[in-house]
Amino acid sequence: MKRVLVNSLPKAGTNIMAKALILLGFEERYNIGAQLLLSKRWISAFRRLLIWHPRHRGYLLGIDTPVEVSRKPIDRLLSRAKQGQFFTAHVGYTSDILFKAKELDYALVLIVRDPRSVLCSFVHFVQSRKSHPLYAGFRALRTLEDRYKAALHGQALGVATLQPLRVRCEALNPWLESPDVLTIRFEDMVGHEGGGSETLQAEALTRLKDWVEAEVAIAEVQHKLFGAGRHTFRRGRVDSWAEEIPAEIGEEVETELRDIIVKWGYR
Repeated sequence: MKRVLVNSLPKAGTNIMAKALILLGFEERYNIGAQLLLSKRWISAFRRLLIWHPRHRGYLLGIDTPVEVSRKPIDRLLSRAKQGQFFTAHVGYTSDILFKAKELDYALVLIVRDPRSVLCSFVHFVQSRKSHPLYAGFRALRTLEDRYKAALHGQALGVATLQPLRVRCEALNPWLESPDVLTIRFEDMVGHEGGGSETLQAEALTRLKDWVEAEVAIAEVQHKLFGAGRHTFRRGRVDSWAEEIPAEIGEEVETELRDIIVKWGYR
């Protein structure tokens, strides 16, 4: 079993991929993202003030609200993991962490999801999670339509600036374009219970199993994968965005994201 680094946009399928790896016999370590510095926990404040401040060029952590941190603590986390362990991550914009993980012989996995579904899941998550650094800024927006527009176009919201969704999607380009990264679609992982296909789910899990060098039978994973059982789970269904995006901005969303939707194979 390899050491594994799973990357994704926030709300794009991190949980189902992590659950799949756990069912394949892997042990989860940490999530490498902006919350390491931006959360309200005391340890985040300590990191901001002292040990994680970059003296030279650092790593960009986070995609929605990226922050620069010292490379040393991230390198230490990655170096200390054992075979059969995995990290999840929300990183992009540069290839720096990708190159470091490759140097350490990690199996690199990227999970992508229809950007319209990411948009819906993101809005729901932020406005319902008081611990999220964007919560107060989102709740201050008067209407659901305003929150969708902020999530789509980006906005300065309190302690952090949310990047536009297309910028966040394009941040994954170094991973999407690397031959050393296995890319799997969220929609192929959910199976028939999530509105997908049992066949595509089995194919995706087989590709994942082979990539990370696991030995657990796919049948033992497939029937347990969809649904609750990890940190967050809401709907997890294919094309649920069509029911959730406010009609008033539906065309705006399509126009803004059209080329990414096509490039990622959702048209």
